[in-house]
Amino acid sequence: MSILLYFILTSRRKIGLKNIELALGVDRAKAKNILFKTYLYFAKMVAINIKYLGNKKFIEKHFKIEGLENFEEVLAHNRGVIFTTAHFGNFEMLVCGFAVLKQSINVMVRPLDNMALDRLVLNLRQSCGNNIVSSRLSTFEFLNMLKKNQILGILADQYGGSKGLEVDFFGKKAKSSEGIAILSYKNKTPILPAYLKEEGKTYKIVIKKPIYPKDEPFRQAVYTIMRSIYAEFEDWIKKEPTKYLWMHNKWKT
Repeated sequence: MSILLYFILTSRRKIGLKNIELALGVDRAKAKNILFKTYLYFAKMVAINIKYLGNKKFIEKHFKIEGLENFEEVLAHNRGVIFTTAHFGNFEMLVCGFAVLKQSINVMVRPLDNMALDRLVLNLRQSCGNNIVSSRLSTFEFLNMLKKNQILGILADQYGGSKGLEVDFFGKKAKSSEGIAILSYKNKTPILPAYLKEEGKTYKIVIKKPIYPKDEPFRQAVYTIMRSIYAEFEDWIKKEPTKYLWMHNKWKT
């Protein structure tokens, strides 16, 4: 199936190749190799998620957490917790695993256009015990969650639209959605970058050091937060480029 999609989805393949060449500075042959392996990886990821997402026995047996002290540090501030990750590795199992092993998360998602598919995906995501919240909620509603010391999970590498904040990503300007940085700045909530590391049959939830909002003017502070997040993402992606979803138009201007 992944091989078929690679050859059928021509427009996505072109975007993926352009993004890989732009970000990693590789030639077309190397980019094709990386992109093909990316399709294989995400096809496998979907199969795993269909089978095991929400399977608490599987998660309790095969999952563990590294960097839990970083989570405890942020939680102790009583200003909520903001987890962030990229479309890197199995980001769906990342939040699912944390909910089963530790605590449920308010996972921010954009509702799908197809209502039937949206309900199916919603049920899968909620099967772990997480609360799925629409990205269309107001800033006030998200701040209210944080003020209650709840956990918010946000994918922060999505295209931010023509009015998005320009942030360096692999040395190139990318339009980013700055909502996560605004929430962090307004509520003084640290951000925890996290990803899922696969080691054979073991899945390790890796929680990195917190990113604290700096005491800077608003616009500068927002940029600093977003650049710190993107720097983390770059580090992960450079080490395992075939586990990043290159097919989204990250550098669209």
